[in-house]
Amino acid sequence: MKHRQITIPLKIFSVFIILLLNRSTNALAQKGRESKPKYNVLFICVDDLRPELGCYGNTIVQSPNIDRLAKQATVFKNHFVTVPTCGASRLSLLTGKLPRTSTDLSNDVLEIRKAQNIKTSPESFIEHLRSNGYYTVGMGKISHSPDGYIYKYLQPKGKDRELPNSWNEMLFNPGKWGTGWNAFFGYANGTNRNELKGETKP
Repeated sequence: MKHRQITIPLKIFSVFIILLLNRSTNALAQKGRESKPKYNVLFICVDDLRPELGCYGNTIVQSPNIDRLAKQATVFKNHFVTVPTCGASRLSLLTGKLPRTSTDLSNDVLEIRKAQNIKTSPESFIEHLRSNGYYTVGMGKISHSPDGYIYKYLQPKGKDRELPNSWNEMLFNPGKWGTGWNAFFGYANGTNRNELKGETKP
């Protein structure tokens, strides 16, 4: 059976989010499941992207890399989210579950669930892959916060991961901005929208 890549256009703001899942040969061999090789999985999730790309017919936006990927992939042209809020929408995608409470509609849904000690198993499809021999690496804004940790916009980086059971590694370099949120809302000079309270020139 021929392997196909699938792109799912969601919503994009300014940050590309990449989730990379690599096959762990040792783990599979230990479990005696390596009857045939499993594919590596590259899942690209984007925060706040409208279909303003060449592969969707936009002739102004230059998106050669995504367009090249789209030519080898399945491109969805009639895709809908289950929740209008971006963080909650991604949680629904990651868990495969529809929102059932008002908490499930909040961007802080993972923080609230952690505070209320609400647990599901697996917590995401990534944890499911991890428990089946994949080595999982997350890069960027996949759940809600740009670096996968729980903390408010102007606070220091937190120690608790939003999806603690899903990742072998969670990578993010905030550079001169210091934290993931500062980098997400960052300006080129190292300041960010939150600290300046929006008092910046257009």
